[in-house]
Amino acid sequence: TLILKPGIYFHDGYELNATAVKWNVDRWRYFTNSSGTLPISTPEAGPSSLYFFPDGTPIIDSCTVNNIYNLTISLTQPFGPFIEFLCLEANSIISPFSHSQTDYIDIFTCPKLSIEFGLKTGFSIL
Repeated sequence: TLILKPGIYFHDGYELNATAVKWNVDRWRYFTNSSGTLPISTPEAGPSSLYFFPDGTPIIDSCTVNNIYNLTISLTQPFGPFIEFLCLEANSIISPFSHSQTDYIDIFTCPKLSIEFGLKTGFSIL
């Protein structure tokens, strides 16, 4: 369970909340095809192997919004380095209003707020 600190905003003015984080988790799962929903015509994201255990099972099972600043990321099995996994550059949190959820973007030119920053300033992990 992640508890977000209120008052953290993306560069476009949208407040970081549980819905925005879930949108991004779903996006990670989509582009790595760990959700099983990526069209065959769309290439998988480069670091897609990082989102799977060695046996091919996805690390993340689901993400559920509990309230505006609280969400639960459920894993398919225990994964000790999960906090470090969240801090990967590939897992940057991007404003849902800055682009499409199913189109690739250049993360260096899109407004973003990384989870690494959030862990230092805006998250509690339960």
